[in-house]
Amino acid sequence: MKQRLVLLNIYNKQDARTNFENKNGKKHLGIRVGILLLLSLSLLIFSACAKMPESLIGPTNESSKANFQRELQQKPEPVQSNSPGTAETVHVTSDKIKIALTFDDGPVENTNRLLDCFEKYNVKATFFVLGSKAEKNSDTIKRMDALGMEVANHTYNHTSLRFYNYQEFTAEIERAGDLLEKLTGKRTTILRFPGGALNYRQDVIARIPYSIINWTINTEDWKANSKQVIIDRIRNSKDGAILFLHDSPVLTAEALEECLPQLLGENYEFLTISELAKANGIMLLPGTIYDRLESNR
Repeated sequence: MKQRLVLLNIYNKQDARTNFENKNGKKHLGIRVGILLLLSLSLLIFSACAKMPESLIGPTNESSKANFQRELQQKPEPVQSNSPGTAETVHVTSDKIKIALTFDDGPVENTNRLLDCFEKYNVKATFFVLGSKAEKNSDTIKRMDALGMEVANHTYNHTSLRFYNYQEFTAEIERAGDLLEKLTGKRTTILRFPGGALNYRQDVIARIPYSIINWTINTEDWKANSKQVIIDRIRNSKDGAILFLHDSPVLTAEALEECLPQLLGENYEFLTISELAKANGIMLLPGTIYDRLESNR
């Protein structure tokens, strides 16, 4: 009898151990299967990414970037013309010195004198206008647009935005943007901050849907004591330069009336910001600051 009990006890222990091992083995098997599934899924994702076209993810190596630049050169992007719904290609001569004249704080009475000069010599420029002044001078804004000038955003009130929160910051900008779109039928995508962008929070700038335009040469026309000072600074421009001027100084208009016919005869070409960027193969990106638009080809 005792021998039977001993044998029975041994049998029960072995049976319990077998059940534990079976359960533990199933648990380990489940873990192994899960790991294999994760590895398979990772391989599928990696394979899909490897086949993804660069049109979706952008150039990924130096060769691709070079090809991208060649394609950009061969197929220039169109720019918006004065007629809504149409487009035209910017045609420029490669050996010309291409620069952008930009004007701040208008429109004012002197703005039309500038436009008369640009119309006479078929010169294009970019006007960073204030919404508050555009509202009072809507005919001048429409004339700018009709002549092929670029009408760009310079905020509504010329208020420093450095201490604004993001909501206040964008409200001031979009108030001007909405007005300019109403007057021209186009939504500008370029902006200049009052005083330039150097003193603004970069994390805020990165979030706004505009390309930020600073300048290469500050003509300081607002304090120049002769038109020759302004002319000399314009003459110092190299290809891709952005010149910073203002609408209001009479000397600015006088300087341009004198030097434009001379410079046009000396291989200079005057384009809007957007035209200059396209001519030099540069894509203007939102939340990015530009102080020159030199060719990257």
